[in-house]
Amino acid sequence: MNKKLIFTVILFLYTALLLFGAFNFEVDAAPKTPGFDKVLHLGGFFVFSILLLTTLSFYNVHGRSLITVVVALTIGIIIEFVQIGIPGRDFELMDIFADLVGILIGMVVVWSFSKQ
Repeated sequence: MNKKLIFTVILFLYTALLLFGAFNFEVDAAPKTPGFDKVLHLGGFFVFSILLLTTLSFYNVHGRSLITVVVALTIGIIIEFVQIGIPGRDFELMDIFADLVGILIGMVVVWSFSKQ
């Protein structure tokens, strides 16, 4: 298998896992530590941005940094709006901010490794 196919498959599987976690009704399973959900958002979108940016690079997509921010942040915003209708879940602007921070950190990591 080539890297392009491997990263594409991993990206799709991770996206499905990210959405499943976001739309899960079982909120009692998450720790009640204040701010822990922000760590999950940051970490989840950190990994997602790394996978998305790396996968786009295998396809030689121009503007992949902008595409990564727009796609990942749009998914984060959609998740927050959908959670309005899920019992026990809420729309939180700080979750979107945590998503954005994770996205940007992930992109910096990819850039720092690609410059070497």
